Amino acid sequence: MRNTLNRERDFVNHARHELRTPIAVIRSSSALLHRVIDSENKKVNNLVSCRPWPL
Repeated sequence: MRNTLNRERDFVNHARHELRTPIAVIRSSSALLHRVIDSENKKVNNLVSCRPWPL
């Protein structure tokens, strides 16, 4: 029983370690994508608000 718990704990620790880097990459990529989208939305809104024609 103790051996099974130790193996399970080792597996979870190993999995946590292996997933840490991909999750960090996904988080940072997601944050960057949000910043890019926000920036592009601001550009579009500025262009639309400066339009010389009525909608």
